[in-house]
Amino acid sequence: MRRPAFVLAMAAALLLLPTLVLGTLISHSSPQNLTWASQFAEQVRAGILYPRWMPDSFDGLGSPAFYFYPPLPFWIDAAVSVVTANALSTPYRLAVTTTVILFLSGLRSWRSSRPSPARPWPRT
Repeated sequence: MRRPAFVLAMAAALLLLPTLVLGTLISHSSPQNLTWASQFAEQVRAGILYPRWMPDSFDGLGSPAFYFYPPLPFWIDAAVSVVTANALSTPYRLAVTTTVILFLSGLRSWRSSRPSPARPWPRT
């Protein structure tokens, strides 16, 4: 395949088209994801590179969410927030973030399945 990144980007966008059009769809964890994403991105934009405490969670009581939950998806979301100059609302920004994560996952899977000169067979 000559242009895997383009094909994977189009596939990710096509697969997540409903989410990109409607925003993040409602699920059992949507309230937490939306709250944490907005607070995490706000703190990263303020210069806190690893925010662990979410001060606005639980009606202002706060939450130590990122002492327990892995922050990688929220770092990617914060990067999308910075790149888009915080122009997207949180549900749409999370939709873009999910598309970016799906694209990166596909790119890494494609790269892992290719044989290298040192190993002529794909990894299993």
